[in-house]
Amino acid sequence: MAAGITHILVDRHRWLPWLNSPDRDIGSDQVHYKWLKLDNTQLQRRAIRTPSQRKPGLIPNPADRHTIPSTFLDSGAQVFPFRLIFAAMTFAVLFALIQVGLLSIAFDKLGLSSDSAMLLLISSLLGSGINLPLFSMAAGPGADPQWQRPPTWLTPLLRSRPGQIVVALNVGGGLIPVAFSVFLLNHNPLPLGQAMLATGIVATVCYLVSRPIPRLGIGMPIFVAPITAALVAIILLPQQSAPLAYICGTIGVLIGADLLRLKDIRALGAPLASIGGAGTFDGIFITGIVAVLLA
Repeated sequence: MAAGITHILVDRHRWLPWLNSPDRDIGSDQVHYKWLKLDNTQLQRRAIRTPSQRKPGLIPNPADRHTIPSTFLDSGAQVFPFRLIFAAMTFAVLFALIQVGLLSIAFDKLGLSSDSAMLLLISSLLGSGINLPLFSMAAGPGADPQWQRPPTWLTPLLRSRPGQIVVALNVGGGLIPVAFSVFLLNHNPLPLGQAMLATGIVATVCYLVSRPIPRLGIGMPIFVAPITAALVAIILLPQQSAPLAYICGTIGVLIGADLLRLKDIRALGAPLASIGGAGTFDGIFITGIVAVLLA
């Protein structure tokens, strides 16, 4: 496991430039501090209690490094492996679908040419790394303080402060699926009422089965949404089940697992709430493809 901020402080506290030198008389291995600059990150004063019952605000010596709580670990090092796993799973599923020709069948059922299908596929994959900031909101009470510092790339795009959550729209997992769903709705004889009903059913199921995962976001069984979307589309509109399955599947996941779960993200205190991003992108993308194949 990568060293967290506290581990770095423990290992290097004898030579780091402390900013409040008048407090050094507390002790050689018990340096009281208020603020510290480390890798351009301003760290707030923390209280650490060790078996020797040191006073709050004191840095433990190297002999007590095993007593440091795990909550002080850098959250980025823990979240990255999960995102890497999600990305690897997505590419593995896509590769399997391409190998057996199922991806072509899915796009054919949606009325797309091979060139249009490839453009949609590449745009979705590339757009999954782009988030468009919409607004910010305050983190909920009890939110993890490790998550409340916004990413540095958000600074020039949207003013955000520690304790604020930036809500953004992911291009590949949010904007493109919504735009393509509107395209399908306008180019297919789909009654608006049935499309809204199907989307509402899928969104309700996604909300009920999704759960907030600490330091990761919202998690949901990946095949629940596509199976539900396919069944609903076949029951409501069997003649146009393929486009309806894509619409209600993708929009249903966005509403049920993202929009309706914003309050849970607020409680987690993540600095960025990406609608259609992170692990949800995999669910939305695979939902659209698998739902069409099943319909």
